Amino acid sequence: DQPAENPVLEGADDLSIGLHLDVNGGFPHCVCSVIVYLNTIEIGGRTVFPCASQGSVGHADTRSCQLGRCLAEAGQTHTSSSGVGELSQEALELVARASMRAERDMGLRVKPTRGSALCFFTLLGKESESSATPLVDPACWHGGAAVGGTIGKWTLQIFKEVPLDHRHGSAAQAHYVAGLRSRFLAAAAVDLSSMD
Repeated sequence: DQPAENPVLEGADDLSIGLHLDVNGGFPHCVCSVIVYLNTIEIGGRTVFPCASQGSVGHADTRSCQLGRCLAEAGQTHTSSSGVGELSQEALELVARASMRAERDMGLRVKPTRGSALCFFTLLGKESESSATPLVDPACWHGGAAVGGTIGKWTLQIFKEVPLDHRHGSAAQAHYVAGLRSRFLAAAAVDLSSMD
C-alpha cells in the first residue's frame, strides 16, 4: 500500500478504500490467505478484521458480525463495489465500525511487522444450501488501513484454493475445507506450544 496523502493519526484506522473478502477475482474457491509483511509500519497500515475476535484478549463486535454475515450471504465481496446496491448502508456501516474500533478491544487489528505472517481462512468448512461452494467465513472481512511514513506497506500475499479434484459440489469442498482448517489449527497449536 502506498503512503497516505493526508497525515495518518496514531491509533486511527482510515479504511476509506473499504473492506473485502478474498475470493480471487470472483471465484469463491479461496480457502485461506497468507499475508507476509515485508516491512514494519510505525503509523497506520494495520490489517483490520472488524468481524473477528482476538481470542482471549477481546471479542468480536456483534453488530459488525451481523453486517458482515448479511453482506457475505448476499454474495458481496467488497464494501465499495458498485454491486453492493441496496446493501450500501450496511457496507458503509461496516466500514465505519471498523474504522472507529482502534480504541476498543473489538475486532482484530494486525500491525505490520517485518518478517511476520498472518494466515486466515476465507471459507467455513460448512456446506452451502444455495451454492456449489462452501459458506464464506464472515469473520474474514478485512481491509488495510491508510499507511503513514514515506515507503508504504510492502506485503507478499499467498492464496490457497480448493484443489480442482475437490470442487465437485458444496459437500466435497466443505469436507476439504473442514479438514484443512482442522490440520492447520492442530499444526499451529503444536508450533505455538513448542515456543514456550
